[in-house]
Amino acid sequence: MEIKIERWNKKEKPDLEDIEQNYKKNNINYHLFFAFPGPMQPDPAVNYEQTKMVVNGSVKFEVDGKEFILKDGDKITIPKDKEYKFGVVDGYEVVVVTLNKY
Repeated sequence: MEIKIERWNKKEKPDLEDIEQNYKKNNINYHLFFAFPGPMQPDPAVNYEQTKMVVNGSVKFEVDGKEFILKDGDKITIPKDKEYKFGVVDGYEVVVVTLNKY
């Protein structure tokens, strides 16, 4: 599987409460993480696919030597067994929702 990017195409910014309600309603397991400015952080490979959605701010992901900048509402799907790095590009406290597909 390739790295997949989905760009947010709505006028309004994503709302964390709406996102959480939708996931709960549909029994989708998710978790939040809060990222702060600083050096790029490595994340080890896992044996399942991950989809990460930036709720606010901008985050840079590096996967297989390629850089992807995600902004409000954008998603990246990272295939299983892929190491990556991420770092905050814009914003003080960036919220990212992670969905894991086992």
